[in-house]
Amino acid sequence: MKNAWNEKEIITYIKKDLLQEQLELVDADMTLADDEPLLGDGRVELDSVDALDLLVKVEKAFALKIANLDKDFIESSCRSIRSLTDFIVAELRQQERVTAD
Repeated sequence: MKNAWNEKEIITYIKKDLLQEQLELVDADMTLADDEPLLGDGRVELDSVDALDLLVKVEKAFALKIANLDKDFIESSCRSIRSLTDFIVAELRQQERVTAD
């Protein structure tokens, strides 16, 4: 996709491109808050397969490599749209630091 992402673009990409268009988990007319829960009792309610699929798509879209897709990681990174965004931002910043060195 792109090289430089800002937080707002990441959130929009997660909501529209990943959850709505690619995974078809959200209707086009559904408005999601940034702190919308992705697991459990939220409106999205990802199951474990959906969460893995979402994370694989995140890896591809943002050119990331997630080392360990275990249950604890999935529960923390996919807790909400905000937590997933925070993970992506942190990973992109880490990549920038490694590339700059």
